[in-house]
Amino acid sequence: MLPGNDYSGSRKLFICLTLVSLSVLLLAGISFGINELFYARKTLAISLVSTADLLAVSSSDAISDNDKQSARENLASPFVNPGIVAAVLYDRYGQIYDRYIRDGSDERDFITGLKPAYPDISSILGEIRVNGSFQAISDGYMHVISPVFVQDELFGFIHLVDDMRQVRGRMSRYLMFMVSIMFVILSMMVLFFKSLNKRFFLLYLN
Repeated sequence: MLPGNDYSGSRKLFICLTLVSLSVLLLAGISFGINELFYARKTLAISLVSTADLLAVSSSDAISDNDKQSARENLASPFVNPGIVAAVLYDRYGQIYDRYIRDGSDERDFITGLKPAYPDISSILGEIRVNGSFQAISDGYMHVISPVFVQDELFGFIHLVDDMRQVRGRMSRYLMFMVSIMFVILSMMVLFFKSLNKRFFLLYLN
C-alpha cells in the first residue's frame, strides 16, 4: 500500500473523529445551555420576587397614608441593583400611584411591554390574587408584580422591571466557556492527527 493511501485514511479518520466529537459536544452544549438559561431566569425571578415583597412591605404605610414622598423614596431603594430599570406602585384598582424610572431608560420600552400579552390589567391582578405574585418576560424585560397588604387588606401592587442583563451576562460567560472547550478539543484532535501521521511516517521509514 502506498504511503499516500495511509495518509488519506488517517486524514479521513481525523475528520470523522473531529466531526463526531464536535457534534456530541455541540448537542451537550445546547442541552446544558437551555438548562443554564432556565435556571438563570429562575434565579433572577426569585431575586426580583424577594425584592418586590420587601418593597411591598415598606410601601404599605406610604400608600395607606397617601404619602407620595415616602412612596417615591421606597421605589428608589431597589435601584442599587443595576438590572432593575423601573419600579411602579399601583393602587388596589391597578392605577399608577407612583413610579421610579432609572435615568436614561424609556418607560415606553418596558412598562407598556406587557400590554400585547395582557391588554387588560385585571387579568394580571387576578393572577396575583390566585398565585400571590405575577411573573412574565416581554421584549427582553422580566416583570414581577407583588401585592401590597395593609393589615391583611389589599391596598396596591408593586411592579419591578429588570432588563435581564444578569441573565445575558451569565449566558455570555457560558458561551465563552463552551467555545473554549471546543477549541481545546479541536486542538487536541489536531495534535493527535499529527502524532498519528508521524507514526505512519516512521513505520514506512523502517
